Amino acid sequence: MKGRHKYLLMPLLAAVVFTNVACSDVTESSYSSLSNAKDRGAVERGWVPALLNEEIFNIREIHNIDTNERWGTFQFTKGKNPVDTSKLTTVSAAEVAKQAFREPAVSWWPSILRLPIAELKLSQSGFQIYTDSEARLLFAYNSGKGIGYFWSVDQGTRQ
Repeated sequence: MKGRHKYLLMPLLAAVVFTNVACSDVTESSYSSLSNAKDRGAVERGWVPALLNEEIFNIREIHNIDTNERWGTFQFTKGKNPVDTSKLTTVSAAEVAKQAFREPAVSWWPSILRLPIAELKLSQSGFQIYTDSEARLLFAYNSGKGIGYFWSVDQGTRQ
């Protein structure tokens, strides 16, 4: 009798595993420009921040519908400011290292922003870092390289 239960549970277990993998609420999208992201509803839904300037391009974002977490990367013309910093607050590398957030499981997320954050390396990287505390987002961009990132943070900090 015990042997037969094992064979009955195997298909059920396989169905549960398949359902959990197939029904992921994580979505990744790409946009050629901010206007393209707006046209496709990514800014309105909050997956791409509205504080990004119109000149950015090659936007990639990933978001989790269940947790409202979001991560993204974008490019911009070197030497330009890709973010409306008038509504943001400057953040130090030390403050970023203390923020509670998860990194995305994507190849395009930079090593400098992978956990644990190396404060000294980040502070010497050329990235300018800002926060939008209302939306709980961090922005990091390097004007000399024309690359930027944004990601969600939790209310708390890491210990």
